[in-house]
Amino acid sequence: MADKKDDFDFLDIELEEKDLKPEEYTCNATQAFDAVFQCYTLGEQAINYYRYGEKKDCSGKWDYFKLCISTKTKSPLHAKKLLDEHKAKTEEEKKTVRSSEDVWTLKV
Repeated sequence: MADKKDDFDFLDIELEEKDLKPEEYTCNATQAFDAVFQCYTLGEQAINYYRYGEKKDCSGKWDYFKLCISTKTKSPLHAKKLLDEHKAKTEEEKKTVRSSEDVWTLKV
């Protein structure tokens, strides 16, 4: 009986992978790469300097680009898990980082 249970669990994993849509476990590395270099453009840096008084930190864009590259060699379930973790982490960071609206209320 234990063997049948193990086979059943294995089949469940296969079904889960088959049920995944490609957009759930892939990311576009080209778009991520473009976002990195967009972050370093003069316009982006000038806007950030005007709004916050400091150079824009593009390390998050680099991290996402590296994540996209690394998910290409992972199984769909593992890639989805990595992307979901990154999305949750990014959403949490957005709540703690100040926005430009905070700065404008100080200037007014």
